[in-house]
Amino acid sequence: MTWAETEVARKLEQDGWNVLKNGWPDFLCWKVGEKGKTELVCVEVKIGCDKLTVEQTQNHALLLSAGMPVFVCGPDNVRKELNRVHTLTAFVSDTTEHLLLQAKRLSAMLEKAEESFRLQRDKLLEMFEERHARYDAEGKSLIERFNSLGTLFESQRKAIEQVPVRRRRKTAKKAAVSA
Repeated sequence: MTWAETEVARKLEQDGWNVLKNGWPDFLCWKVGEKGKTELVCVEVKIGCDKLTVEQTQNHALLLSAGMPVFVCGPDNVRKELNRVHTLTAFVSDTTEHLLLQAKRLSAMLEKAEESFRLQRDKLLEMFEERHARYDAEGKSLIERFNSLGTLFESQRKAIEQVPVRRRRKTAKKAAVSA
């Protein structure tokens, strides 16, 4: 690495980045595909008993996890491997489009469910407020009746206290006899 590359790598590592210099695929290949999209693939060339290094395995895994197709081939099987990667990429692309469509459908269903929930919540709040107002009015009415009964009871008690004791006893005996 040059001194500038070394310094940039050091600063990136200080910021928590993993910096890989070695192990990159031999080729980054691209072309305009059938639907007008640019297709990218990474190609690692191996022949005979050559095996991937640890760094190559790490880089391939990183590239694949980021959605970049990577394949290993030699001169005798390049088209076969490329076809396999294209088939897999097409499957992933179709699956991704299908999942995006499903996500849009689910999002629309969620929006409808949220709207339905809001309407039901608003209706329940309105019913609660109406019932609360009615119960509040009924409660106030009961308190007023109770207070008027208390006032009536108090006035009756005072009236009874003013009646002489003998008269109260006779009145009580007459009431018991007639009952």
